[in-house]
Amino acid sequence: MIYRCGSIEESLENKEILQELSKYLIKQRVQDMPEDTEKIWHINEYHLPKDIVETVCSRLQKLIKKSWYIHALMNRKM
Repeated sequence: MIYRCGSIEESLENKEILQELSKYLIKQRVQDMPEDTEKIWHINEYHLPKDIVETVCSRLQKLIKKSWYIHALMNRKM
């Protein structure tokens, strides 16, 4: 079973985990956000195997800045 996980690089205090996740990266898009404090967002989509999704989400939870969030979906369900 595969989970789709979406994250914005600029939402993370420490981006080192992104190197570990790079093998699961499916796509990245860059979005201009002129009204936001982060003017450019790097929006990543990962496909994570079920056996690592909880560990990855737990680690991301500790790295994410306040007021940001991560999406993790399986069959379109969070």
